[in-house]
Amino acid sequence: MEKLSFKGAESGVSLIGGSFEDEEGNVRKEEFFIFNNKEYEKAGVLKNFRTSNSPFLPNLVKEYEEDGIPLPSRDGLEDTKVSGCGQFGQGVLDLLIENIVKSGASRDCIVIADLRAEPHCIMNGQPVSWYNKGDKIGEGLNSVEVDELNRSYIRKLQEAEGDVEVFELLEKKEGYPVRTAVSRVKVKSVQTEEMMVHRQRGLGYQRIPITDHEMAEPHELDLLLRFYWSLPRGAHVHFHCAAGRGRTTMALVIMDMLRNRHRFRSLSFIDFVRRQHLLGGINAARSARSKKPEKKWKQQDAVNRFELLQLVYEFSRDEEAHQYGMMYFSTWLGYRMNKCSLTMTNRIRNHQDMLLSDSDEGVSK
Repeated sequence: MEKLSFKGAESGVSLIGGSFEDEEGNVRKEEFFIFNNKEYEKAGVLKNFRTSNSPFLPNLVKEYEEDGIPLPSRDGLEDTKVSGCGQFGQGVLDLLIENIVKSGASRDCIVIADLRAEPHCIMNGQPVSWYNKGDKIGEGLNSVEVDELNRSYIRKLQEAEGDVEVFELLEKKEGYPVRTAVSRVKVKSVQTEEMMVHRQRGLGYQRIPITDHEMAEPHELDLLLRFYWSLPRGAHVHFHCAAGRGRTTMALVIMDMLRNRHRFRSLSFIDFVRRQHLLGGINAARSARSKKPEKKWKQQDAVNRFELLQLVYEFSRDEEAHQYGMMYFSTWLGYRMNKCSLTMTNRIRNHQDMLLSDSDEGVSK
């Protein structure tokens, strides 16, 4: 909590977010209070929305075919009952519910899974959050600590006098905003996402905090597993992060693996990764091998996330370890790595070799 430092920018304007003074006495921002997906809210559109029932995107199918990459099977995909998108607010919540119901879900069985570790809330119906370099606020905290951090930021927002400065991040370099637009907004209402989706709309809600760009830690995967085991029959889970890409794709791949681990044993690790990409998520394989200079700052995070997905695939298929009931991921990790780490390492290398042998470099996203 010591990170919080609030300074007034001008009389009657509350500067929400950490700041510091440089050697010349100028106020420089460590944290930015920002709009999330403002243009999508204004247009009444969901950012990066897709469901497990969605068709593969035609432009990606064409690229796969042109590059000679086989399309993955859709076995079990329609029954997975999951969806994903970027952060949403009051303006598009009804549209989100409508689209999920159109995919075959029951209105009473929708559960929102919030994957954001960074503090965020709904202000005047608009989604907002606090951002620092790389979007790392909340990094290293457990779910209880993330919740307390979120409360402390929201409390400061509620106590703000006058208008608050809210930024739009127009351009970033290595995760730091270098071009922004700022608006002054009067705070009329503040609510958590849980208040909006659960208390007001009656949807299920679960926060599974994961730091942006990074892989899920073992204890975070344990939380996801506990959530998965607690789902009622017929539940439809809608995952979201900030943009609906990295963390959301990771969660959708994992849920696909978990829900189809027994029924379709022929599905390979590569199948799970590719079919979530074809639905509109990131290409986790390509992200891990990207050579683009502008992505160098988060390259190792992409590699770590990809390797974690490979471990989760092995975890989901390990019948011997789960013969008396499915283990928590952290328990399995210690059990398997101690018992047969060399075999596991070789399996992961085989997955990587197979991906590299295909022309995934030609596939976008």
